[in-house]
Amino acid sequence: MIPAYNCAFFLKETLLSVLAQDPGEDQMQIEVVDDASTDADVAGLVATLGKGRVSYYRQPHNVGSLRNFETCLNRSRGYLVHLLHGDDRVRPGFYTKMGSLFEAFPTIGAAACRYAYIDAWGNDRQCSDPERPDDGLLDNWLIRIAQQDRLQYVSMVVKRSVYEHLGGFTESPMAKTGKCGYALPAIIRLPIRRKCWPSTADVRNPLVIRKLQRGMRCGIYVR
Repeated sequence: MIPAYNCAFFLKETLLSVLAQDPGEDQMQIEVVDDASTDADVAGLVATLGKGRVSYYRQPHNVGSLRNFETCLNRSRGYLVHLLHGDDRVRPGFYTKMGSLFEAFPTIGAAACRYAYIDAWGNDRQCSDPERPDDGLLDNWLIRIAQQDRLQYVSMVVKRSVYEHLGGFTESPMAKTGKCGYALPAIIRLPIRRKCWPSTADVRNPLVIRKLQRGMRCGIYVR
């Protein structure tokens, strides 16, 4: 599921990175959920690149990132859900690797990988630290994630049942102050409050790329 708002310049790269790994319509839903963008004809872009493979939904008016992400969850149909923002992209092998983790560890609620940051010109900036020396289950993860922000939602694939149990998305207290309007996935915040973070498997390699932009709202997760 690809939430998008005024990021048409990067959306082409995002879609191509997903389509290059497309296992087929019977295996993966690909949909852009547009929060009433004004920078381009997003529907036309999706139609041109997707050639019927990528579906498109446009909000009737701008609802903000919180509600747009929630719309992605509500419109998703799969057993596993990946939210990939319209200016980020996945590296080759992401979906195969995430799927293999759920097969290897059937009881996990989520799978994650490291992520890399690049700037608007495609230059490497930084990469998240590895959580373990090899692929596998994360130990004492609730304590570790409560102490420090260690994940980005785009680097996670989550079981649909986990989102349903936790209630989707929740608004950050910082957003209520007007200092930011960023919506945090419940998979990151609510499990910490309820002390019920689902068992998570992790991949050492960085398989997701996040785009750093001026004014990017990052690093504001509530501890």
